[in-house]
Amino acid sequence: MFRRLIVIATLVIALGAFEGPTASADSSNETFGFLAGSGFLCGLAPTACPDVSRADNGDTIQIAGSGALTTNPKTAAVAAPSRTSEATPRSRAALGR
Repeated sequence: MFRRLIVIATLVIALGAFEGPTASADSSNETFGFLAGSGFLCGLAPTACPDVSRADNGDTIQIAGSGALTTNPKTAAVAAPSRTSEATPRSRAALGR
């Protein structure tokens, strides 16, 4: 039993040494897509879309869209309409707008 454990441990260490990922300071350009309250996420639950965030005072913001993040240069491109609502409507003058 002990001998078998040593053989398995040795194989795991050897495979990790030869096939493990490496870290490097690479400045290449990578692009990643993301979803926010859209796409296949909507099929997970009836209330999955859009993404809704609520503040302590009851104000909400809803986001549904997708986009891309690029590493070099650091950019984000988003196609997402958003909708906000206030629990207690205030005048634009009171908000300083």
